[in-house]
Amino acid sequence: TDARATHGLDEAIERAVRFHAEGADALFIDAPESVEELERIAAEVPGLRVANMSESGKTPAQSRERFAELGIELVLYPTSALRIASRAFVDFFAELARDGDSSAWVPRMQSLDDLNSLVGLDRIQTFEAEVLAADEVPA
Repeated sequence: TDARATHGLDEAIERAVRFHAEGADALFIDAPESVEELERIAAEVPGLRVANMSESGKTPAQSRERFAELGIELVLYPTSALRIASRAFVDFFAELARDGDSSAWVPRMQSLDDLNSLVGLDRIQTFEAEVLAADEVPA
């Protein structure tokens, strides 16, 4: 629930408890603002408790072990990798515009073969060939 920001922690916890009573398996209270609030959530909210980590958000950053100690069983990092990649894009293109060359970035780059493997290009090409073969009309 996003109720923490607009209605306070008490209301957010009350809603989470009601959601659990209605059958929710996992409970998430967005943007707790302190470790003390995380402790309250863990103590008062039944079921699987979820935290959403945004390193520049309101939830205080904790290690995986500390979240577990606090009673938070699942921690999501929904935009961390995207924000890292976005920063890399900005830095790369700024240097490329300034220097006219990407060679300084090569050691940090994934090889084309590794990228193709990561995205499953071989499986995509096999699927594509099967679909195209199935569409062929016998002469």
